Amino acid sequence: MIVPRGRPIVAARARGAALIVLMALLTMGVLYFIVVQLEAFSGYAKESRGASDSLAQAREALLAYAATYRDDPSRSTEVFGYLPCPDTSGKTGIQTPGDGEAAATCGTSEQAAIGLLPYKTLGLPDLRDSSGVCLWYAVAGGFKNNPKTAE
Repeated sequence: MIVPRGRPIVAARARGAALIVLMALLTMGVLYFIVVQLEAFSGYAKESRGASDSLAQAREALLAYAATYRDDPSRSTEVFGYLPCPDTSGKTGIQTPGDGEAAATCGTSEQAAIGLLPYKTLGLPDLRDSSGVCLWYAVAGGFKNNPKTAE
């Protein structure tokens, strides 16, 4: 190794080691930033998965309700496909659930109805999204289970 005059050999070697240490610190900082971002994304994905599970359960129960709507003896003259009215018994607060039962009537056949998911009517547990909020539910006027009685 050729060493410039006036410099000891130790100083020449130390200059290269400082660069390696600096590169290692920079690499560790970049890796730390990436790991923190991945953890945040992982938490979001977990919350999203919980919400989609609740929504999938609600969708399946609503489809089953519509498919078996006419099986109830009191509705033997009706057609298949009607959906339950929303639960409007609770307060409209975010965390406050209703009683889980569908309202008996929810406006005329031309009016849409909005409220909470009637989970007891559908035979479900109290479903909530990933934030712990009750699921909201809306049904179009022509698809409610009371199109003939509420007019």
